[in-house]
Amino acid sequence: MLFHKTLHKERMTCAGAVGVLARAERLPVVARLGLALGAITPEDIQACAAMVTDPSEILREHAPG
Repeated sequence: MLFHKTLHKERMTCAGAVGVLARAERLPVVARLGLALGAITPEDIQACAAMVTDPSEILREHAPG
């Protein structure tokens, strides 16, 4: 569920999934490992989270009246 295949058949973490989980403060194991190993930075996680719209914002924008 958290992976996409690239054109080169490599497996990469879905930035959208990381973003959603980061906003919920529930990073997937692969992201926590990446942080621990220095493969990704906290800024990378923040960038993923910034791409995700908060559902409450959508509800507010489309609320009647």
